[in-house]
Amino acid sequence: MALLKNDFVTIKIGKNRYRKVFLENILYCKADRAYSLIKTNNAEYSYSVSLKKTEYLFEKYSCFLRVNRSYIVNLANCIELKIGTKPELILKNGEIVHPNDAFITEIMIFFKISKTV
Repeated sequence: MALLKNDFVTIKIGKNRYRKVFLENILYCKADRAYSLIKTNNAEYSYSVSLKKTEYLFEKYSCFLRVNRSYIVNLANCIELKIGTKPELILKNGEIVHPNDAFITEIMIFFKISKTV
């Protein structure tokens, strides 16, 4: 499913408080023990759900990919891919995530890179 401009997830951010987080603003989700850290363009939210369960929130969106044990990345917010011995995904905010080799082909498809490059 393609990411629509107003698609969002709702996360609990405190006692009786919920926040609507627009998917287009999410850079990545990172595992933090039994929690997940959701990083957006201008905020971070601690979500009291494991990364495995957080992954289910994004499974219908093709731009979200679990790239290693600790990160789910919004590929739409990645601006550069470095392949080789230590692959890197560079996000819009300059942060770097190291994807596992098993996901490089899928990332290359998203970046519209042929395998012959």
